[in-house]
Amino acid sequence: MKRKMSLLGLICLFTSILMAQTKISGTVTDVDKNPLPGVSVVCKSTSQGTVTNLDGKYTIEINKGNTLTFSLIGMQTQDIKIASQSIINVIMHESTIELDEVVAIGYGTAKKSDLTSSIISVKPDELKNVKVGSAADALQGLATGVLISKGSFKPGGSSNIIIRGNGSFGNGGASTTPLYIIDGVMSNAGLDVIAPSDIESIEVLKDAASTAIYGSRASNGIILVTTKKGKTGKASITFNTNIGIQNLINKQKVLNASQFKEILDAATDNTYLWDKGEQRMFDEGRSTDWQDLITQSGVYQNYNLGITGGSEKTTYYLGLDWVDQEGIIKNTGYQKGNIRFNLDSKLNNWLTMGAKFNVIRSSTNSSNTDGVAGMNSLDQGTMGSAIASKPSAPIFNEDGTYYDNLLLRPNPVAAVTYFKNNFTQTRINASFNLEAEILKNLKLRTENGTEYINNQSNVFQDSRMTGIYKNVNISDRENGEQFYLQTENTLTYQLNKGIHRLTAVGGFSASIFNWTMMSAQVLNASNITQNDNLGTGTPKSVNSDKVKSTLASFFGRVNYSLADKYLLTVTLRADGSSRFAKGHKWGYFPSGGLAWRINQEDFLKDVNFLDNLKLRTSYGIVGNQEISSYQSMAQVDATSSRYTDYVFGGTLANGSRTSILAQPDLTWEKSRQFDLGLDFAFFKNRLSGSIDGYYKYTYDLLYNVPLPLESGYRTALVNVGAMKNRGIELTLNSVNIDTKDFTWQTSLNYSFNKNEIDKLYNDLERVGNYFVGQSINVIYTKRFGGIWQSDEAEIAKIYNAEPGDYKIIDRNRNNIIDDDDRDFVGQTTPQFFGSFSNTFKSHGFDLTIFLTYAGGHKIYNPFAYLDSYSPSANMSPDYYHNYWTPERPSNKYPRLGSTNSQLYKTDGMYQKGDYIRLKNLELGYTLPRNIANKVYASNIRVYASVQNLVTFTKYTGFDVETSNANPYPACRVFMGGLTVNF
Repeated sequence: MKRKMSLLGLICLFTSILMAQTKISGTVTDVDKNPLPGVSVVCKSTSQGTVTNLDGKYTIEINKGNTLTFSLIGMQTQDIKIASQSIINVIMHESTIELDEVVAIGYGTAKKSDLTSSIISVKPDELKNVKVGSAADALQGLATGVLISKGSFKPGGSSNIIIRGNGSFGNGGASTTPLYIIDGVMSNAGLDVIAPSDIESIEVLKDAASTAIYGSRASNGIILVTTKKGKTGKASITFNTNIGIQNLINKQKVLNASQFKEILDAATDNTYLWDKGEQRMFDEGRSTDWQDLITQSGVYQNYNLGITGGSEKTTYYLGLDWVDQEGIIKNTGYQKGNIRFNLDSKLNNWLTMGAKFNVIRSSTNSSNTDGVAGMNSLDQGTMGSAIASKPSAPIFNEDGTYYDNLLLRPNPVAAVTYFKNNFTQTRINASFNLEAEILKNLKLRTENGTEYINNQSNVFQDSRMTGIYKNVNISDRENGEQFYLQTENTLTYQLNKGIHRLTAVGGFSASIFNWTMMSAQVLNASNITQNDNLGTGTPKSVNSDKVKSTLASFFGRVNYSLADKYLLTVTLRADGSSRFAKGHKWGYFPSGGLAWRINQEDFLKDVNFLDNLKLRTSYGIVGNQEISSYQSMAQVDATSSRYTDYVFGGTLANGSRTSILAQPDLTWEKSRQFDLGLDFAFFKNRLSGSIDGYYKYTYDLLYNVPLPLESGYRTALVNVGAMKNRGIELTLNSVNIDTKDFTWQTSLNYSFNKNEIDKLYNDLERVGNYFVGQSINVIYTKRFGGIWQSDEAEIAKIYNAEPGDYKIIDRNRNNIIDDDDRDFVGQTTPQFFGSFSNTFKSHGFDLTIFLTYAGGHKIYNPFAYLDSYSPSANMSPDYYHNYWTPERPSNKYPRLGSTNSQLYKTDGMYQKGDYIRLKNLELGYTLPRNIANKVYASNIRVYASVQNLVTFTKYTGFDVETSNANPYPACRVFMGGLTVNF
């Protein structure tokens, strides 16, 4: 009987529990009513939970009186107490800072709140500010301390990235490029080819505490890229397309034929001899606008498709991307196709597996943008030739051939027609990982990856080209292959006990890099086969090369947290590199970081407006091994030359010579780095940000030092000196307005860097163009002093000048203008840079205004010569209207016929590079969900944007973001786009 009563009691108790539980369901959306998949919905008291599906829907059973917590990375967490509701729909708001956000830190991940180092994390939504360009271009302005510039704006052109100032000389020494890690595998291709649509996050590691885990490759900073993974559930499809028109931003103003004739006739008293072609132009009243003839409105197209899905055990991501960019210079363009497949699988309850595969194929047509036969000079490049060429010159001669009386410049139209420059790259990345939980809290992971890159360059210069290489076909073909293979094996231990949290990782890494190259150039190859049959031409040169290097490493890191208040990170890595001599192959790179979460202290618990306040500091030593292989060894040159050829018995024989001295003491560049930072957030994260100060001292710098002629050698690569970088970085984020119908968010960042050379070879004050106490990019030249005036005629004679000529400052006052009159007149690298953005959202509309800025530097303007007289090159309208005369004295523009050409050797060729640019202006609209559902879509967004709409600057060259003396011009892009989610 007692048994029956007990059983009845249990049944009643169980029934009462079931009756007390309530089934809750609903939909979670953002402020624009877009469904949010993957939102965690958890009961606070029991940890029972679920996640929203692709439509943002969820269902959960919970006892009345309990509290449901809704959380998602990047959104504000919400707690809702359960009363009698059965349906709870939640609108989530974006959070400017998410302390529980997980970021990649190298060989693992960590919560932002646990970081002791300076790491910037950039998410996909932030990368959308640049529609035309690479992921590197999109990163500009988003990460403090990261300076991104363009060597050229040609389609497919690469970006230059410098983190916290230049840390190496380059120029044959060590590289200044950051280390790129994509999904755990080092990449030599960087960010220029990876599809932005495939990126889940980019982490930039800046200080030694974060970078030392990569030791000898970390001195220039680390960029970690994590690509997208699959998500559990039915297949989700995202399609995105951008289509736009690109136009030349800053066409250079030059004279027309009538003005050009007038100014030359005036300068020569009507004695200038015009040829028949030019006279025909005058008679017919025509003028040639060379810039218009070779430029066009280029069409840009980008299409990408992302598919993600999977079961609870296996998920996948498939990404397809196609870019077709027509250049604004005719016959230039860029095409790129990309396919990526990522797979993750839980094989059982203790073993997981992941595999990633990516193939990228790109083709770039550059025409003659970089100069005839690789001659990178202003007059030889297409745009330089178009600007300099006389407007009085016709395009064609009367017989239909291209006009060729342009000094040695190529006819610009002929150049874009008959000069072919194609570069094709195939890149394959593959990686495979296994992770096993071999004991409780102890995981073993092996990551194996490879990168293969094949580069093919084909240059063909048709004999119908004009200028210096007319009447001869030149065919140049080069093929290069890179193969990189790495294996990394780590053990990770995690301990959570009371107020103590510990994560320790240790591992071993090994990698091998192979590079081979073969090139050939022939003359008079067939116009028909061009580069496809070099045997039809006369060989001019044949070259080949092969390089191999290896790296072996041991590393370890410990992260410790005490009571979530006091944080410690200790890292050590040992690297052994084949690039250095015996006794110098191994380097050791330690670092440490401390952080104090002040807001977690009891004395601040009642400060309701304070959400985060963390003080952190770090110190460490990292290295740079990025030099060419075999630099520590003596090298033998067997190339036939006057240095190696000998005559034996009347017969010329090819010999060999030692071309490079052995450097048995060659060693790593090393960098000691100190960082002090403060992270903060107030008013429920409505205002947040960080401020960092750093000091980076790099020593044992590598440089090719010139040797005396009597040594028989030109240079020797040696460790020559030291360099300092000091800077401040500031980030501010604010939610200015956050209501149901309207949100306004602002983001500002600012970076300042001061670079200074501290020591040079043999304690010299100067080596080459480097000076102790000056920036590595200092401008050292003569100073422009204006124009000699009439009342200075007697003084001008001392310098072989007359009134109306350029005046060069005689700095040492010895009445001679020579190299001793040079001075430090600025630097070419910005001292400060950053961005400012505002985002507005209301009733489905969104507006983004994104500005970038930089200053404290000067830029070489190759077109400054337009402001002076030249019988063989065009001139500017400003010079035409304002050149110096005794009656109209000018202190900027010289007289007609002035032969003083020393402006090229002065700071008169440099202009202030300060600018503010409206980088992106974008207006979008997300259609109501009921309309999207009619075409079986969960979300549809249309948008229009303008890239590089306006730039405020005093620089008059093509663009403020490039310092190339012969640049491919920047463009303004008008874009329309569509994003559809299914």
